[in-house]
Amino acid sequence: MKTRAQLRELTPVSLLAKRGYITATDVQGQAREVLSSFGKECFEDPSGISFAARRSNHEESITVLQEAWAACVRATASALDATPYSRETLKDLARTLPSRARAPQAFAEFQSLSAKAGVKLVYVKAFKGGKLDGCAMMVDGHPVIGISGRGKRLDKVLFTILHEVAHVFIGPPG
Repeated sequence: MKTRAQLRELTPVSLLAKRGYITATDVQGQAREVLSSFGKECFEDPSGISFAARRSNHEESITVLQEAWAACVRATASALDATPYSRETLKDLARTLPSRARAPQAFAEFQSLSAKAGVKLVYVKAFKGGKLDGCAMMVDGHPVIGISGRGKRLDKVLFTILHEVAHVFIGPPG
């Protein structure tokens, strides 16, 4: 079993606990929760999360923070409902998002609109130093788009959503 120090080397335990993704206080419980979030049987397994990402350090390997953020997206998406995926409905939605986004309050509707297309749209606040704007993955048979809101600009968030929609169209990993 991992020690607390070994677990902290693998993932930002305190950050995940602060955000409510880890609730256990003992190291064994935390290790089980981390493994479950990452979709792994043991820590030596290769990553259980496969995702495409829009990130500023694309020339480097995925970082521990980025993998942990994606695990939070995965966990959040698992709790959401969506209709069966419809490529045509998503295509129609993608065409209308830029005009819908002219009003900042319209962003609040994007999650329910995406769910009607069978896509789970998830917001997980960016991890400081994570350098990640968004990701696309599959969770429970549904395409998932995760956005971090990094940069706090609506045009950047819209671009990231559309970028990740393109990943859904070409087939997100996983």
